[in-house]
Amino acid sequence: MFPIFDVRGRVVAFGGRILGDGQPKYLNSSDTPVFQKGRTVYGLNFIKGSPKRLYLVEGYMDVVSLRQHGVEGCVASLGTALTPDQAKMMKRKAGDNGEIVIVYDGDSAGIRAAKRAIDIFAMNGVDCKVARIPGGQDPDDFVRENGGQAFENLPLQQSREYLLALEKERFDLSSLEGRTAYATAAAKIVRTLDSPVVVENYVKTLAVETGFSKEVLYEQIGRTPKVRLSAQAAGNTRNQYRDTIKDTEPPDHVKAQQRLLSLIAAGYEHKSLPIGLEDFTDPLCREMAGEILAGNADGMTASRMLDAVEDDLKRRRMLQVLSLEENIEPERTEELIESYVRTIRRNALEERSRELAEAIGNPANSASVALQLLREQMEITRQLSRLDTYFRQLRP
Repeated sequence: MFPIFDVRGRVVAFGGRILGDGQPKYLNSSDTPVFQKGRTVYGLNFIKGSPKRLYLVEGYMDVVSLRQHGVEGCVASLGTALTPDQAKMMKRKAGDNGEIVIVYDGDSAGIRAAKRAIDIFAMNGVDCKVARIPGGQDPDDFVRENGGQAFENLPLQQSREYLLALEKERFDLSSLEGRTAYATAAAKIVRTLDSPVVVENYVKTLAVETGFSKEVLYEQIGRTPKVRLSAQAAGNTRNQYRDTIKDTEPPDHVKAQQRLLSLIAAGYEHKSLPIGLEDFTDPLCREMAGEILAGNADGMTASRMLDAVEDDLKRRRMLQVLSLEENIEPERTEELIESYVRTIRRNALEERSRELAEAIGNPANSASVALQLLREQMEITRQLSRLDTYFRQLRP
């Protein structure tokens, strides 16, 4: 059994690790008003100041064993998949000059968890690094056999280098088919980078590894090499970019759908509210809501949902939604959730009312059908008027 501390060093829960084989490997206290797994980083309270390096490992035993062998700056995500809230907490602790290093187990489950953690860190503005432990060992086994200094000397890879190395190991680069598959997979990874300089460096390396020209690789990535623009052309480009952002800014009811899902998936308590899957009009939000609301939406449900998504772009879009809300005061949670639900529900009712108004005015409908539609529209009008009353009644 392990006491679990909050960032102030107060015991807020307990966790256990199984001795021997079996599942679950880790078992924590259930969530309470003072403890949410997805918002707690094990060992963070023992780290003073901003460390030069912050190691993220999987479990309590890894943290304890590493500290016993003199390795400082070790934390764990409580045996669960890393959450956006945990990533933000680690980012604040590392500060501007510290680096975050993922050191998960070397087995297939650890690799999947590391890939997911890289995505979550990236969504929160952290370009983390990865240390690969040879032989598929976990940090606890490795440090016991080799010592703390050997652990600290493990070679580090930038997150994208790590992902590219994993893809490279999957394919036979001696064959054209293997090189083609590797170039296609690598292009999806490089596509997520913002810096044109970094992109160009990777394109040069991929051109050597695969034999494809840089032009072909840029096309596969979906970009063109950057060219120097005149001041006027650069200004025009910025204006076009702003216009594009303005055009693609989601409407308020879609923002509310996204932020509601972000709050519920983060584990915030919520009452039984008048909202259903049909109220989520955005296709991505509706798909996510089907998973999150049906699974009672704790951090593990969101993680399993992300694990099931094979398309990198879609998974990153989901992560963007889940990462929208920063940490908020607990007393504001219910207020925000009610506000988002009200916006979503009001939009759904108003949209249905517009559809009914159009149908009622259709001369092809018989008088009885028009009357039935009119009754439904009147009911929707009553629901709209009762919406604010409903939320006022929920408050003590």
